Amino acid sequence: MHKLPAWIKIVLLFIFGTVFFFISPYACIILMVLLTVYTLNIGISLQEQLHCLKPVAYYAILLYTVSLMNKMVIPQKQDIVLCIRLTVALQTTSLIFFTTSPLELRSGIECIETAIRKSLPVSKKAQFSELFSFFLLFLPMVIKTWQQLEYSWKARGGKNTPRKILVLFPILLSLCMHKVWTTERAVRNRETHTSQQ
Repeated sequence: MHKLPAWIKIVLLFIFGTVFFFISPYACIILMVLLTVYTLNIGISLQEQLHCLKPVAYYAILLYTVSLMNKMVIPQKQDIVLCIRLTVALQTTSLIFFTTSPLELRSGIECIETAIRKSLPVSKKAQFSELFSFFLLFLPMVIKTWQQLEYSWKARGGKNTPRKILVLFPILLSLCMHKVWTTERAVRNRETHTSQQ
């Protein structure tokens, strides 16, 4: 899986992501087991896998809450089937992200985008892959910056109150905007330098 080109992984993700919603739920359960075993085999722990499936767990809780509000204690069959399909889809997505670096993902998307643009009367520059690379950089950066601010807040005796959000959020926004601006300038300078060579 690690050696598979990134653009092939991305194409397979879209294909499988669609197929999972049309095949039998029993086939999805078998795929869940196979994906879990394979992912364990390549060195990804069960805890990491379960962590990636948290969104499905939250969605399942939401669906069951709605069922309870409608006075249905037993979960609905269609809700269970939907959660199974979402679990397989999320497992596949997580596997691809576990085995592909952000740089490989960008090059894969750029490869696909370039091939599509060649067949269309549009600009040949792969703009979407560039935006996607910024997106990949931005999310971990926001999480890391927020964690650093939280550590500083707690080190100074701050508590988990609404005041923490009111104080830290403007700082988070300011720091993230500065880092995005710095990164964007670095990319533009690199592009300018490359074009001049």
